[in-house]
Formats: sequence, structure tokens, C-alpha cells
Amino acid sequence: MRVLGEQALTMDKYTSSDRLFLLIHAKSGNLMRFGIVKKVAKAVSPVIRMNVAFAFLLEKAVHNYMRKLAHEVNIKYHTGLIACQVPAHVSLKQPFAVSDLDRIEAYFDTLGASIKPFAMDLPRVALSEDRSVLWLEVAETIALRGLHNRLNHELTEQFGATNAQCDGDDYRFHATIAQLSQATGASMELNQEKWLNSPVGFRSRVTELAMFYNKSSNARTGQFTTYKIVSLGGS
Repeated sequence: MRVLGEQALTMDKYTSSDRLFLLIHAKSGNLMRFGIVKKVAKAVSPVIRMNVAFAFLLEKAVHNYMRKLAHEVNIKYHTGLIACQVPAHVSLKQPFAVSDLDRIEAYFDTLGASIKPFAMDLPRVALSEDRSVLWLEVAETIALRGLHNRLNHELTEQFGATNAQCDGDDYRFHATIAQLSQATGASMELNQEKWLNSPVGFRSRVTELAMFYNKSSNARTGQFTTYKIVSLGGS
């Protein structure tokens, strides 16, 4: 048996085969006399990657309108209801990968407490530029863009690479009604609908921030659950 002794505490000195050796013997009890079983197991255990997203929740009137329209669009164009599996929301940060759920939850709590409730305008129903999403447009404000930029800066500073697929200056704030990628030709057929691009004039009082969670590293829509909701301003 190879004996690596107390040096096993510094796992980055060893090859992957030596790490596996240590883990096997740690679990079998052969390294108990070194008192490092837990430290060895933790050091060589695989890093679990998961995805989270932060979003502002919308008032009931907006939620109900969006879900009714999603149902009607699905009946007519077979778009599916995959976007309806979490509450109606406007993403502040699209899904990004993390490895420590407790740390990101603590940051999420601090973030929510630092934001005061505010009003958000959602003027009309429209299609995304690539015509893959039916959404409620959000009237961007300096404050909203500032929150997005602040979030990106703080996440990178505290957690490293947290880039999302849609992120940064080109990100357009919106509330997704339906995903159209699974419905062939739906975006073209929707052009005939009178409500498309017509004013709806919603103003939603935003008082809650949600954290959506997906236990895998796959950030696909429809695989997230609402992990936690906090009141803005810590109230």
C-alpha cells in the first residue's frame, strides 16, 4: 500500500490516479489513522455544476394575462407550455452555472434586500428578434440596466465565470409568454394576430425576486423550479 500520510491534505500535488487511490482507501478506513478521511473525500469528489437564474416576479394581473395568452397560442399553434412552469417573471440574470448553492443563495438574499420595490412597464406583446420567443416587452430604464450590470460585476467578482447565454449590453428585458422553437412556422402565422405588437399597457409593481434552480448543468427552459422567493428591500 502506498502511504502518502499528512501530505494528502494538499491534493493538488497528486495525479488523478493518486487522488483516486486516496479516496478509495479513505472510504475503506485505511486512512483513518491520519484523521483526514473527510478532507480527502471532499478534495477528490467531483464538482457538481448546477444552474440558477434571478428574476423579478410580476403582479397577478400580468401573470394571468400571460398564462391565458400562452394557453390560447398553444391551442392554436401547438407551441407547448414549457415557459409556464415557473411564475411569470422578468429575468434579471439568465441561467448561469454555479457549484455552491449555499453561497449563491446567501448572495441572492443580500441582493434582494438591497433592491427597493419599483414599477415596471410592459407595453406590448411582441416577438424576439430571432422570432423564437413570444414575449411581453419591458420598457428598459437606467435603473434596470444598472441592476443587470451590477449583478454581472458582483457575480464575476465573487463566483468567477458566471456568463449566461443572453447577457450583457445586448440583453433585452422581457417576460416570456411562449417558446416557439418547437412549433414550425408558428412565428410566421402569429403575424396575423391583431394583438401582436398592439399596446397592452401593463404596469406591474415589482416587490419580489425569485431564484430559479436546475440541478443539472443544462440550462434548458422547462427544467427549472422556483427555489426561493424573497421580498425586495428585505421586508
